Amino acid sequence: MRVCLILSVALIVAQGSLANDAVNANSVEFLPNDHCAIDGKTTVRCDHLADRLRSVHVRGDAWISLLIDNAKYETVIATLDSLSKSGFTNVDVMPPIGGTNPSSTIKRWIRLRVEGPSNHPFAMLLISTKRFKTWREELLVLSSVRYEVIERFMQSRMRQPDCKSFDEFRVEAPYDNMISISERNEDRTRSCVMPNAESCDFLSELMYLPDMNWTEVEIQLVKHVRRELRCKIPQHIP
Repeated sequence: MRVCLILSVALIVAQGSLANDAVNANSVEFLPNDHCAIDGKTTVRCDHLADRLRSVHVRGDAWISLLIDNAKYETVIATLDSLSKSGFTNVDVMPPIGGTNPSSTIKRWIRLRVEGPSNHPFAMLLISTKRFKTWREELLVLSSVRYEVIERFMQSRMRQPDCKSFDEFRVEAPYDNMISISERNEDRTRSCVMPNAESCDFLSELMYLPDMNWTEVEIQLVKHVRRELRCKIPQHIP
């Protein structure tokens, strides 16, 4: 009888523990206009998120998952800072599908993104003259002189007819991975996408741009993107 009683108490404690774990797992989706939806139910301004979680007795060690697709960079940074100052220690940012939205203060950047049928997070590369926080991409920070070499190359390539806007591009079999280019210059952002073969040629040309003098670490970032395309590499290109 005593053994049964002990087992019953242990079971109740275990069930209570599981219930607490479930309660202490929270999903927060960033919405337009700087609002956050908690577990798809309650919506608050993101700058009030920490206060809201505390008001419903969410523990400091609760797992909080932030879904930040299309969220403003400044809103994400401010929310992370607020959660940290409020004592929440287990906050994860889910890598945004489309990549990080850089801060509005970053006036010049270039993003190379692999496009295609995805069964894993594709490689992305952000190139800028300034360092900032990213949640999915590798960030390559260059001097203004070296950045302008790449910028001129990108702009020239984006003017070619095979680099089409997302509205114009049509995916056809065999559905190979491709590269999209996005370029931000002051307050204007342009994007286009190229077929697989042209994407491979583009990356090979990028690796051998005159006056770039890539370091080994830098060139590996470009090669990582190229590997996602499964390019057929000519023998003279490493």
